[in-house]
Amino acid sequence: MDVLAPVQSAANWAVGTFVIGSAGMYQYCQYKRMAEKEGMTRAMEIIDRKQVERKQKEARLERARELRRQKKEQEDSQKFAELNAGNTTPGAAEQPKSSSWKLW
Repeated sequence: MDVLAPVQSAANWAVGTFVIGSAGMYQYCQYKRMAEKEGMTRAMEIIDRKQVERKQKEARLERARELRRQKKEQEDSQKFAELNAGNTTPGAAEQPKSSSWKLW
């Protein structure tokens, strides 16, 4: 029986070390999974927030384009009305009339 005592003690230590090591690794893996899950949640929140910001920016740009287009249409309609009324002739202000002919 003296020969079996050291073997039994070594086996008990081996099993105990394995159980404690396995429990420790299980807890460590659970911690890593939880940390990764929280990181993914934060990443999804950031992506969603950036997507909302991008949509808001696109909406602002679209409103600005629409306002510019409306202003341009209004200016064009005013110019057209003035031309139809005969108030001004097109290009009269830009080009002075010359009485001499130029060849080039």
